[in-house]
Amino acid sequence: MSQTEHVVVLATTELEKQGIYPTDKLQIINISTLDQYGYGFLPRHLIDNKSAESIAVGKLYTQVLPYNLLIDSNTGSVLVYQRKGKEEGLLGKWSLGIGGHLSLEDMSEDFSSTINLSALITNGANREFVEETGLLVDILSEDYTRCILSYRDKTSQVHLGLVSFIEVDDLSELDLAPSEFLNIAWLSIQELKQASLEWEAWSDIIVKSLTNEF
Repeated sequence: MSQTEHVVVLATTELEKQGIYPTDKLQIINISTLDQYGYGFLPRHLIDNKSAESIAVGKLYTQVLPYNLLIDSNTGSVLVYQRKGKEEGLLGKWSLGIGGHLSLEDMSEDFSSTINLSALITNGANREFVEETGLLVDILSEDYTRCILSYRDKTSQVHLGLVSFIEVDDLSELDLAPSEFLNIAWLSIQELKQASLEWEAWSDIIVKSLTNEF
């Protein structure tokens, strides 16, 4: 984990204003009504190291992560994969989510120093999606109408997942980052619910919440 990476955090009091509290369910979120200048940057190696101190900070200032489901709009199936990457607690578990931390990198030079949260989410979500899948899509902050705030495990306790369903017609340019994806499969909603896979916490929450989302 980089010693210099600074990631976006949001005060959990902003979430409480919308009635968002820790639970193992998808919750409704309205990005536009959050304090658009109420975010900050903290060094990831200090707040994402799973220590008691970092978890205490995370419950006050949660790290914001876009968590996108990639859907083949031709079949309605969802990309699922086994995790690789740096998160030891997630290694080998199955996931639906594609995305990652928002960071100072997303404050690109064409933005002013007072870029608001919606623009930061839009910029960071698109960057992460391209990096991990090779697909150019147009993700907007308003696409995130649901979120996950769960204290099920140490990883969940310091992160807020912004959940979106990204439907793609043409997957010919799909190029999954080998550093993140161990095995992949495409499953329907019914198959997701019946699959006997060891899901990571957020994916488990989504699978149990799904009805007819897409």
